[in-house]
Amino acid sequence: MEVVEFRPEREQYAFTFGGVAPVRKVQPGTMLRLWTDDAYCGTIRSVDDLPSTSLTMPFVNPQTGPFYVEGAEPGDTLALHFAELTPARDYGASCTIPLFGGLTSTTGRRPCRTRCPSGPGSTRWTGPAARSGSRPGPRTCG
Repeated sequence: MEVVEFRPEREQYAFTFGGVAPVRKVQPGTMLRLWTDDAYCGTIRSVDDLPSTSLTMPFVNPQTGPFYVEGAEPGDTLALHFAELTPARDYGASCTIPLFGGLTSTTGRRPCRTRCPSGPGSTRWTGPAARSGSRPGPRTCG
């Protein structure tokens, strides 16, 4: 089985769903070993990094790819099998972005700033005290 490894540079990310040229053609059955950045392109690194000053809109949610699968035609269903998912860093970040996403009515006066150290099954929020399981997974894939 062919294994294709691709770790994109910042300028190789796609920030839209569709309308982007494939980064490579692959045969059906090819294993892809890919790397991608977090939703903020690595710019939120601490609780002091505010989305309003750290992010450049609309360059959030970077996508790795797309890959052109030889022989696939419009309307075909492609099955993807994830062999392994490994977090790229030892922390994660989550924050609300004023007028973006599910909280579009937020004013941005008090953005949520969090840093979540990864550990065995736990996440620590630096905002309101909370603990929850940490489960990396594919958030956008296509």
